[in-house]
Amino acid sequence: MDTTIVDQESDTVTPQDQSEHEEAIEYSGDTSHSTAENEELENAAGTEIATEDDNVVATTKKSAAVGQRSRRAPRWMEDYVVNSVVSNSDVAASLGGVEGILEHTLFKGTYFPTWEGLFWEKASGFEESMKYKKLTNAQRSGLNQIPNRRFTLWWSPTINRANVYVGFQVQLDLTGIFMHGKIPTLKISLIQIFRAHLWQKIHESVVMDLCQVLDQELDALEIETVQKETIHPRKSYKMNSSCADILFFAAYRWPMSKPSLVAESNDVFDQKANNKYWIDVQLRWGDYDSHDIERYTRAKFMDHTTDNMSIYPSHTGVMIGIDLAYNLHSAFGNWFPGSKPLLQQVMNKIMKSNPALCILRERIRKSLQLYSSEPTEPYLSSQNYREIFSNQIIWLVDDSNVCRVTSHKTFEGNRTMKPINGAIFIFNPRTGQLFLKVIHTSVWAGQKRLGQLIKWKTAEEVATLVRSLPVEEQPKQIIVTCKGMLDPLEVHLLDFPNTAGFRDLILKATEPQMVLFNIYDCREGI
Repeated sequence: MDTTIVDQESDTVTPQDQSEHEEAIEYSGDTSHSTAENEELENAAGTEIATEDDNVVATTKKSAAVGQRSRRAPRWMEDYVVNSVVSNSDVAASLGGVEGILEHTLFKGTYFPTWEGLFWEKASGFEESMKYKKLTNAQRSGLNQIPNRRFTLWWSPTINRANVYVGFQVQLDLTGIFMHGKIPTLKISLIQIFRAHLWQKIHESVVMDLCQVLDQELDALEIETVQKETIHPRKSYKMNSSCADILFFAAYRWPMSKPSLVAESNDVFDQKANNKYWIDVQLRWGDYDSHDIERYTRAKFMDHTTDNMSIYPSHTGVMIGIDLAYNLHSAFGNWFPGSKPLLQQVMNKIMKSNPALCILRERIRKSLQLYSSEPTEPYLSSQNYREIFSNQIIWLVDDSNVCRVTSHKTFEGNRTMKPINGAIFIFNPRTGQLFLKVIHTSVWAGQKRLGQLIKWKTAEEVATLVRSLPVEEQPKQIIVTCKGMLDPLEVHLLDFPNTAGFRDLILKATEPQMVLFNIYDCREGI
């Protein structure tokens, strides 16, 4: 079948056009297309094709006004376009779908229930503001590290593993994370996420939650006493030995089962009875190759119960393993009647709502700049300040006067600084109550890095006050006047989700003390 191309302006066929078209048909290897098929292919070729490959040349749009020739795209290009779309789906499917790909990432560490509705914040306000400023080469290269850091953290379970980096593994300070290679950007991100001893705080918080639940189940499990063991502060990230975190004694001797996983059933309580039982909580940071928490917990139990370095108060107990990177948990050990279903229920609740774990997940999300379309807590502003006068108990915490100094000139003409008493202001806007915590100068004696210490001292005092109040009087929300207070306060509050008169009281105090005022009653405290 002879095929010709007609020039749209002159309706004449040139020899050059004819030869070019014959070459195109010869290249595609197919001459059986009808005129109708050619028109469909011309329309398909007229659309603009956008791909990430710079070497792919998109065919131009059909335009009679300009007088361009209508040409048919070669078959190889049509096949490439179709196959590239299909291949993306094939690649995703071969990797296990979206869920399989996310298994290679830190997605499960964020604890988002699903990937749908999530979005990346393309660039922070800091990056955007710095982008158009005059920067040195060093500053600009540092700015370029921010997206690289996010990329490295997101894929860290795949990058930071023994199968990729073969060599000596190094444990990250104050955590149980092992670095398998020198990856500075990932190290910076992980140190930032676990700042303020968060790894240790998570361990303490989980242990305290377990103790509280066991205290409520004394009669059901025939427990006489529950005892939280005194442990070394570094126990949570000491990986070559261990000890018990909780020890409880039986009212009567419990029949015991052989060691088994918490997910296994049909336990037979045919082992020697015992009246002592311990719980050991182990934290870890898994990677793509090794995040089987059941296998890890079983191996740890076998290692620590047979080595000479670990100390346990009895032969019967259970080890609880928690993978912070994948939010997985398991338990392996001996069981007595009623203990296994209770521990399953308790650990599911702890993994979902433990405050320390929530802080970790929030920090991971912020480091990744990964957010959900669901609304989050806003900053207090002139538009929403009325909310602080609602029926909920809300506290305003001000730490600007915690550490104060006076300055005076000496006889030689020099200036000396002398510390004076300070105070923490904790104000309840709804009732007008003002908790005034006087901070005596003796608190700062011999201390360095006062700027950081002030924040932590304030958070510690606020947490102490919250614990001293009955549950119905504890605040549902705490608003800080300084952004630097957020980290210390959220770490310390893991267990909870008349000027002249003030001046004299603070200056004349001889020791730290807590005083309660009502700021709406001017007569009080004067």
